[in-house]
Amino acid sequence: MTLDDIRRISDHLGVTWGGFFKAYIATEPSVHSGGLKLKREAHCVFFRPNAPCVVETVKPFHCRFTPCPMRVRTPEMMDALYLGSGTVEEQFRHQAAMAVTRDYVFRCGARYLKRDMERSMAKIDKLTAGTSELKRFCKQISRFRYVDDTLLILEK
Repeated sequence: MTLDDIRRISDHLGVTWGGFFKAYIATEPSVHSGGLKLKREAHCVFFRPNAPCVVETVKPFHCRFTPCPMRVRTPEMMDALYLGSGTVEEQFRHQAAMAVTRDYVFRCGARYLKRDMERSMAKIDKLTAGTSELKRFCKQISRFRYVDDTLLILEK
């Protein structure tokens, strides 16, 4: 879960960022991603039996296009590249948001701090507004491709 996901989903649900943290974010950050994680018991907090996901149209980008962990050979690939689906721009925004979220979690933990959150959101917007960072990202990922949910690495 990134801060950008929280902004998008909280807007969709009509709750404040602070309210979203209180209702949906686990008190401990993810040990795997270094980001935030949703509260859960048997299922995700947005899961409803026999119904679409509560936030289907705005669900976290991780849920949209994280490759199957069983098919990724190294943690670096899982950590750096989310190419299962979505546009390159969406993938780029997710990567920028994940980096900023990790920084936020390092400084603030999994708690909501309004001023830090606002600064982090502004940083995500600034990072993703320019074309030079997007071009650098495209060059970085150009050798990675998915075919039938299997990661292929093209030689340089």
